[in-house]
Amino acid sequence: MPETLRGSLKLPTPLRQLVDRYVIAFYRRMDQIVVVNPTFIPKLARYGIPKERIKYIPTSLVELNFIQPRRIRKRICDVNMDMLAMLLP
Repeated sequence: MPETLRGSLKLPTPLRQLVDRYVIAFYRRMDQIVVVNPTFIPKLARYGIPKERIKYIPTSLVELNFIQPRRIRKRICDVNMDMLAMLLP
């Protein structure tokens, strides 16, 4: 998302606008885009990226809360890997 880059890249306005256009053009060329934050889905859709090509995969760290027993961590990791495998050809 171009706006997520603005906090980390300090660019003159014309150059920033060019980078923003490049990032969106790059996203539009992708077959699928994986996001870890569901709030990015409508933002990407506003840039003309079809929602069907945007996949949300929650991060394990949020689910684990850093304190779960190892067997639960492994099961959550396996589930996320299965979800990722569905996206790959």
